[in-house]
Amino acid sequence: MTLSIREAHKLVGHPKDAKKSFVKILKKISYDRGLHEAFDDFCTMARIALMQPFYRSVELEKQYMGIIGKYKHATAQLFPELLALTVIGLDMDSGSDFLGAIAQELEIVRGHGGQFFTPPSLTRVIAKMTMRGIGDAIRKQGFVEIQEPAVGPGGMVLAVGEIVREEGFEPARTVWFDVWDVNHLMASICYIQMSLTALAGRVTWGNTLKMEAYQQWYTSMFFLERWDQRLKSRRMVEQMKQALEGFERGPRPVKNPQMWNYLQKLNQARHDYNAAMTQLASALHWHVEPEMLRDYMRSMHFKFTEAARAENVMDFESAGAFLDEVLEMAKEAMIQLNQSNY
Repeated sequence: MTLSIREAHKLVGHPKDAKKSFVKILKKISYDRGLHEAFDDFCTMARIALMQPFYRSVELEKQYMGIIGKYKHATAQLFPELLALTVIGLDMDSGSDFLGAIAQELEIVRGHGGQFFTPPSLTRVIAKMTMRGIGDAIRKQGFVEIQEPAVGPGGMVLAVGEIVREEGFEPARTVWFDVWDVNHLMASICYIQMSLTALAGRVTWGNTLKMEAYQQWYTSMFFLERWDQRLKSRRMVEQMKQALEGFERGPRPVKNPQMWNYLQKLNQARHDYNAAMTQLASALHWHVEPEMLRDYMRSMHFKFTEAARAENVMDFESAGAFLDEVLEMAKEAMIQLNQSNY
């Protein structure tokens, strides 16, 4: 018989008790298979269990059944207890690296592959120093993106998530984590702990030095908070801003009135375009009629491109006409946004 999370809570009075109970049960499981294999099997199955509601993969199901099939029925029933204790341990000691601490305590990873865990107290200090001003960045941009090339069990990621909460934000909506680790076990632990603490991100089991990705796993918050659309919208805005920078022109002699008129319009169009882009990006963050807004963004970008082509052949009249359309579309976009009251 397995424990429910509520029943397990009654047996655990302190985070250290959750760890003790976890280790005790893990050692029972390890009698036949060994401590390292039992822990690795638990982490792989827990990761698959957290992925399956969203992935619904036949291959993952086969992998799960292949692992659990190695154990006797009574022993197999102990694995859900480990997951319940993991949930409780993470819940009772917010921001803690529950599974990483257990792996270190049991010497499951003894510096293999050059992996050494940063002490929890130091992890939090580093996170606070590195993430100074993250609240202001979130207020300005809507969300921030954080990359970690050697994430280990995710201690630094968990610490950042806790700091964001202290700033008054929900990390599931305001922070995107893109993390890697070369060790399959560490990547699985990180995925489990990110998923159970509601952090949004992609965990890659792979070698960052060679840029080889063996497998990539998206946490539940990627699906629940529509991060695919939010990241796509940001990339679109970034690409358009980069394209706009390509239209920047240095000082040049102005030899005719048409060119002078064109340059004046170009400066105004840049200003209005940037203002519209800022508002559009903010609106997309709140999912306000995204298709309509994207149409404006694409159209303005297209007209800027046409203006640049006309300028290259010294057709300043046509170039100016395209910029007139940019100015009009920017105005319409702002009117639409004001009417939407986002």
